[in-house]
Amino acid sequence: MNILLDSCIAIWAVLDDMRLKKKARDYLLDEGNNIYYSAATVFEVDIKKKSRNDNLEFNTDEFIELCEESGYIHLPLSGEAIAHANHLEWIGKGPEHLDPFDRILLAHAIVENMHFMTGDSRIPQFKQNCVIEV
Repeated sequence: MNILLDSCIAIWAVLDDMRLKKKARDYLLDEGNNIYYSAATVFEVDIKKKSRNDNLEFNTDEFIELCEESGYIHLPLSGEAIAHANHLEWIGKGPEHLDPFDRILLAHAIVENMHFMTGDSRIPQFKQNCVIEV
């Protein structure tokens, strides 16, 4: 299975953070799965590091190195994925989930015909079959 990681999952995975749930670890350790991280996640890490709101222990270069060491595959971001983010249909209750990174990452997985692993409980409210909620 090809799985694109949500940013928080990718960060927790490379840090072996305790917030990463067993279900997510099982997917990551399954040798039958190809694990991907998006160029959008690299950009999000850069923003988080520069804003200092998220006490990240690494910069983008170090994050990429950690992902590569973990065997994760870099997935370049296409204009098609960005455009598709504008067409996601929200069917959840309450206000639409508008986080641009979450939307782009979900759209990236859809366009690339991958599963999208997330811990964000709002993402499944887009009702995409590709979402793996952990």
